[in-house]
Amino acid sequence: MTGDRLAGRVARHPLLIAALVAVVTALAAVQLTGWPVGTSRLVIDPSLEALLPLDNEERRYLDRVESVFGHTEAVVAAVYVEDAFTPANLAAVARMTERLRARSWVSRVWSLAAAPDLRADGDALDLGGIAAAGVTPAEAAALRTAVRSNPLYADTLISGDGATALVVYLRPAYEDAPGTGDAVREIRRILEDDAGGAEVRLSGPPVVKAATGEALMRELGRILPSLFVLVAVILAAAFRSVRGVLLPAAVIGTILIWTLAVLAVGGRPLNLITAIVPPVTVVIGLAYALHFLSAYYRVAPEGGADGVRRTLLDIALPLIMTGATTAAGFLALTLSPLQPIREFGWLSAVGVLIAVFLSLTLLPSLLILFGCRRLSGPPALKWFADFAEWLGRFNLRHRRTILAAGGLLLAVSAIGSLQIRAGTDYIQGFAPDHPVRADFQRIGADFGGATPLSVVLESPVADTFARPDVLRAVAGFQDWLEAQPEVGAVTSLVDYLTVLNRAMGGAEDAALPDDRRTVKQLLLLGGGDTLDGLADGGLTMTHLRVRARVSDSEAIESLVARIRDRMAALPPPVTGRVTGTPVLMTNAVDAIVSGQAVTVGAALLVVFLLLSALFTSLRVGLITLVPNLLPVMAYFGALGLAGISLNPTTSLIACIVLGIAVDDTLYYFARFNRDARDLADEARATRSALSTVIRPMTYSSLALVAGFLVLTASDLQNQVQFGALAAFTVAVAWLTDVTFTPALASRVRIVTLWDLLRLDLGHSPQQSIPLFEGLSLRQARIFALLSRMQTFRAGERVLSEGDEAGDIFVVIDGELRAWVAREGETVELSRMRRGAVMGEVGHFAKRRTANVDAVSDVRLLRFDSADLDRLRRRSPRIAALVFRNLNAIQARRLAETTQLLR
Repeated sequence: MTGDRLAGRVARHPLLIAALVAVVTALAAVQLTGWPVGTSRLVIDPSLEALLPLDNEERRYLDRVESVFGHTEAVVAAVYVEDAFTPANLAAVARMTERLRARSWVSRVWSLAAAPDLRADGDALDLGGIAAAGVTPAEAAALRTAVRSNPLYADTLISGDGATALVVYLRPAYEDAPGTGDAVREIRRILEDDAGGAEVRLSGPPVVKAATGEALMRELGRILPSLFVLVAVILAAAFRSVRGVLLPAAVIGTILIWTLAVLAVGGRPLNLITAIVPPVTVVIGLAYALHFLSAYYRVAPEGGADGVRRTLLDIALPLIMTGATTAAGFLALTLSPLQPIREFGWLSAVGVLIAVFLSLTLLPSLLILFGCRRLSGPPALKWFADFAEWLGRFNLRHRRTILAAGGLLLAVSAIGSLQIRAGTDYIQGFAPDHPVRADFQRIGADFGGATPLSVVLESPVADTFARPDVLRAVAGFQDWLEAQPEVGAVTSLVDYLTVLNRAMGGAEDAALPDDRRTVKQLLLLGGGDTLDGLADGGLTMTHLRVRARVSDSEAIESLVARIRDRMAALPPPVTGRVTGTPVLMTNAVDAIVSGQAVTVGAALLVVFLLLSALFTSLRVGLITLVPNLLPVMAYFGALGLAGISLNPTTSLIACIVLGIAVDDTLYYFARFNRDARDLADEARATRSALSTVIRPMTYSSLALVAGFLVLTASDLQNQVQFGALAAFTVAVAWLTDVTFTPALASRVRIVTLWDLLRLDLGHSPQQSIPLFEGLSLRQARIFALLSRMQTFRAGERVLSEGDEAGDIFVVIDGELRAWVAREGETVELSRMRRGAVMGEVGHFAKRRTANVDAVSDVRLLRFDSADLDRLRRRSPRIAALVFRNLNAIQARRLAETTQLLR
């Protein structure tokens, strides 16, 4: 739909448009609320797994390992009693264990009451739990000695100072569900009920998921209202009108509802990445509303349907093009290897398109229905005008310095980007005093860590892990693992066999059995849940449960690399592999690093192609891309220099800001180009363009910066970093667009797509105007836009005999009369109508040879040598045809003159 048709339909049917939008909004709200059930269809998945690839080889391997050995992630609950081995405390642990086992969402519990005692009873083993009711003080003291010497339990279920831990595994259906938070709270309540006032701390992946989900819900409930307050403040400051606040706010709210409804209909939950979509949608919607209202007050301050129609004619195409470039920046993220980033990309792009659509339909309809009169005389207007005038002169006076400063910024940012490191840590993402972080550190120090890793050893040969030589190699490998600084505890089949061997009559310091037959007998006698988690039935796989004290992906990646190197030394046919969610997260971070170049490169390429199409030139497209490259490079430089890691959240910023920053660049270049043609003076056009765009540009940038800064109040460090970096980069983009962009544009004549669509050269100019012969309509318009269009009223003098000459004119519309005064009489030389060329003789002779007056209102296309040279550089083919036609016109003029002389 063209701008004329859109403007006409909106102006004629505002009530219908508002009613249709209201109906769609009501349906969207139903999708969000889940009516008539009344439960929200918009849920949050806080799990780290939500950030991982849905289906790749590493993910499939982890699923296979968990199908054999059970889930490896659990809630580690520490109860800080002075001595776990008192009869009362052992009984309390037993009660806690039974109460937890009774919960439908608990798969199994590992505790002193659930861990097998592994004591021999004749030829059998007693696999009953250690903790029980009715234990005497003497029996408790004996248990203390036995458990502390047991490699299965020391530093795992018992700490050095006597505290005890319970490891609670959730059923798969609950592990990643939104109800994880309820499960974690119930675990805490049960433990505190039976702990007798002892301190209880919880850690482990389910605890992090629950806390993250609660933080995200809390942030959405706090940030979105804060953003709308911010929206109201900025709109009030910009337009000083109650309706100027309420109408755009209603449109922004509608944009948000529609965008979230798209997510709900798709059945996808919000996660750590897509939770950023709502605030991003709000600030982008505000920026578009600001641009539309600024154009409305500038073009049609009187309001009304006709005023809205003229505003749409002025702003529709630029707003559509800026929306397209912004959406392109977001869509580049769909090339990411990570599903959440892809979802963020397409959902944000949908939000942008919704914002453009409603800004061009609902907002103008509301303006027609309700009006939006701005109070007169806001003081900021004069300040902006004075500032724009000063800034325009400054940019022209210091053009080279500004361009050099831009080059310096690129160089410094490039150096800073070399220091970027990739990594993520969702424990450190909480504030230092947050319970999740404090409990993780305390439990990590006392119980060997809460970050689970799975080291799986395999062999194609049955009973491989019953061979004593292989078991001794595994024991050596385990000793090496325990010596790593990141590792807190390791539990393996070797530990289990050692304890079984001692229980069946071996010496207190007995280690592994010496023959395969004994190994298999011990495993047959001592089978149970514990063994099932350490080896498969055919003894072709064994599982070393590793608990690490670190949580950041960089440290885990370093540890995993060393483990892989060490596993290469295991005897054949044994091979090994490290898996677990932390490993997959590390791989995801690596994918982000490799994908960042792809997504940013794709965004730059798409924006470049759009700019080239918009400005009808690859050269100009490249020029206009430079101001948008500066803030992106500044972001990468700040990322490296500030020591902030490139992670799933911060990796979004480059494409987001590129898509947003290009908006203001487009608005400036389009305005400058129009003013440069109208004023025929690039210096004046620089100042006038700034005076037109600086106010909406500043308010929209302020809205974006303030909106992103709201995120820095989050409890989650990833959102804090995203908000701060995005705000910084948008601020750099604004500074670039009010200094570097005007300095760069001041020497560039451009042609925009909407200029091509709007320019009226009359019917078939390439056929009715000889200078355009052989050109297409598009080429004729390009030449006209690189020149200047001038209008004269009937009776006005266009050229005067004897004046200095330099310009050539082509008559587009109207009629002119050329004449000279000779011996007191007026001698008419010719009448010129559409297609006639005049002034070419004076152009070469440098002096006008006749007077030219407008007989009727006329439109003239005016160009000079500089314009022709610019055309030659920009489009040699068009220039060649114009020069040919100009020569042909001069040749015909010379022939006609020669004929008259005869």
